[in-house]
Amino acid sequence: MLACPCSAIGAMMMILFSLFPSGLLQVRDVLQNGYWHARSLDYLGGQLPRLVEWLRLPGDLVFIFLGALPILLVLLAVGLGYLALWSERPQAGATRPVRAG
Repeated sequence: MLACPCSAIGAMMMILFSLFPSGLLQVRDVLQNGYWHARSLDYLGGQLPRLVEWLRLPGDLVFIFLGALPILLVLLAVGLGYLALWSERPQAGATRPVRAG
């Protein structure tokens, strides 16, 4: 199934393009300006942190559309098939028609 490798690829893209670089940038800011500054809006609203935040988008899209969405569609198809089988089941207490033969 294609969904599992694609969700792993999407998660890896999120880590490599956004989470790891933003963590390194934040550690650098902690060492230069202190922890308080790295958690403030002055740092988080800067151009480079905002750019790195947006670089996460391709990984998110791969994860959602090629990873999570196919799994959801398979689960829905299986669930609907199960419901169809359940609705065709005879009800309790119902009598079967007698066949002449």
